[in-house]
Amino acid sequence: MGPFERHMLVARDSDIHSFLDRMDASTLLAIGSLNSRLRMLVDVYKKKAWDFVRFANRYFRRPGAMLSLIDGRNALLHGEAVLGFFLRRPTASLTLDICANVSIIYHIQKTLEEDGYDLVAPTGPPSMHHAIRSTIHQTLYEEAASWDLTGERSNHSALDQVFLFVYVKGFGASTRTVHLRLTRSEPHRFVLNSGLSALSCCMSRERAISPFGYSTFIQKKTFAMPGHETVKAAIKERNLIVRSTTSVERLAIVYGPPYDQEAIESRESGARFLGDNHCWVITRTQGGEAQTVSDHYVCETED
Repeated sequence: MGPFERHMLVARDSDIHSFLDRMDASTLLAIGSLNSRLRMLVDVYKKKAWDFVRFANRYFRRPGAMLSLIDGRNALLHGEAVLGFFLRRPTASLTLDICANVSIIYHIQKTLEEDGYDLVAPTGPPSMHHAIRSTIHQTLYEEAASWDLTGERSNHSALDQVFLFVYVKGFGASTRTVHLRLTRSEPHRFVLNSGLSALSCCMSRERAISPFGYSTFIQKKTFAMPGHETVKAAIKERNLIVRSTTSVERLAIVYGPPYDQEAIESRESGARFLGDNHCWVITRTQGGEAQTVSDHYVCETED
């Protein structure tokens, strides 16, 4: 038994947790593969660090009720809050994004309202039903040329038409914000059209998936995607910053020509499938909150 392993086995749980919190996910999973004792120790840490219910509990009093609706087919959690979950930097100050289709959105709306969330409509109608009716009415009678091709109501053929509703509860530092999006097709199509590759990570009640695990968590880079306002962002934004109460994660934004000319080595090009070997997948086990974290891609290092 080496000095590192001996120290890990005799240290207090709080010290071990704090120490592992500071490690990259790839290093953490590599330590867990050294031997059975360290694997058991890392497995205990993973159950706490990537706990689905604990994550949802930051936003909902009844996390199980909301998670039961997020089936992955009709609804997904996504965006910056889910990225914070992967980074082990979740904080309720990050906006939680939910994308759902019409078959499930009213159940989610009801659960949000029962949890104390209010629909924010400072210049619009007071209820979600009226908001949808008003939005559809405007869509039918507006000129297509007046639509924003990168906005929520894009008529671009590559982007799904999506309606955004903002829910808020609490005041001041305790404010919680949820962006609920109604999509006309499968939620994953909208999620994969996120502006930045790092924000295309998503979560259902059964698993969380980051499609660009290597570039996000190893290279610390995020690529501009078709849904991104490339021209404006290239001028103003060079980093994606994810803040938590204890740390700040910074990911460099990579744009294509003419904004960036640097060649970026990537093993994630070509035909892709959600959940393939390029993804980082965290699976929630049945009957408990324990998770298994796949290490097939995020643990790869540079040659």
